[in-house]
Amino acid sequence: MNKKKIFLMILVVATIVALATIAPVALAEEQTAPHYDTTEKTIDITTAGELQWLSDYSNGQIAAIDEVPINFSGWTVNLKFDEVDLNNASWTPIADFHGKMVGVPQTSGKDFVTIKGLNVRVSTGAGLCGNISYNSGKPYFSNIEIANSTFIATGNYAGAFSGNGYTAQFDNCHATSVTIQGRRFIGGIVGMTYGNITSCSVTGDTTINAPSFLSLFGDNVGGIVGLMGEGGMCVTSCLVQDAKITGDRQVGGIVGLANYGNSVTDCDAIGCRIESRNTRAVYENDPSCAGGIVGQINNKDGYTITVSDNSVGNCTIVCGQPEYAGWLVGEGSLKGQGLGTFTHENNVDLGGNYDEAGDPITTEIG
Repeated sequence: MNKKKIFLMILVVATIVALATIAPVALAEEQTAPHYDTTEKTIDITTAGELQWLSDYSNGQIAAIDEVPINFSGWTVNLKFDEVDLNNASWTPIADFHGKMVGVPQTSGKDFVTIKGLNVRVSTGAGLCGNISYNSGKPYFSNIEIANSTFIATGNYAGAFSGNGYTAQFDNCHATSVTIQGRRFIGGIVGMTYGNITSCSVTGDTTINAPSFLSLFGDNVGGIVGLMGEGGMCVTSCLVQDAKITGDRQVGGIVGLANYGNSVTDCDAIGCRIESRNTRAVYENDPSCAGGIVGQINNKDGYTITVSDNSVGNCTIVCGQPEYAGWLVGEGSLKGQGLGTFTHENNVDLGGNYDEAGDPITTEIG
């Protein structure tokens, strides 16, 4: 046998071996059109294929239906199942969702439905839904759990439910054992919001990370939400437990950066690792900042920020500038010092909160 044939045989064998070592790519269930009611303006989703239809329809991959707006504005999407599994198939986020999405469990006895196995890798707006644009209506999500899923944005905005939720509201929404990553504006539920978040949780083996890029990004990273926009939003009765939350600055167990007029109340951060890597301030008034509940506060004259009735326990809080770490709010992190009113009452240090060296984190606020 000549050398050329031997080489070709070796090449074929090597190719077969290489292909055998590649993990099989999960395939999404073929989309199927769900039942919809033009009188009630409802869409019933019962299978993974019908859930895929929402993505395809909103992204213009299938023909539009005259009665059904492409962004579902004014419509309610009822998730009528106990659990659907996308089997780690590549998921294109539902585009610019402006309707209501409500979990309607069928037999489980739980008060939420579960979507598993989402695998999102996009340039911006990683989530079940992508970035949501400004609209006079308020998108609404309730009674939904997203589990065992990955959401990666190579740019900004990532969260289990939406990258930039804008005015979206979230009630009884949960992220369990998820990986969320993006350059900035990263949160367990939503990357950024101007809406209320109530009774939501982020638990399990969860990683929320904003990779460092010349220390210019990696900011606004929170267990529930990365950035609360200015105005009058509330994050209430939420839990983050056993999550690893990492960024360069403005990193918090519940909220990365809370702007003026907002409130964070009755929330718990338990057993989390909260790390802000920066060792210096990149911009004026923007030190590293890491806090058990809020990474950084941004106040303004005439407004009130409220951080009350929260608790933090057994958390490791690490800051590249240790003087800007606090068990409740990043120490020294009150932008707009002396402006407006900062209310912080009835917060509880449950103990076990340490820095990386094992020293107790005792400072409450700056």
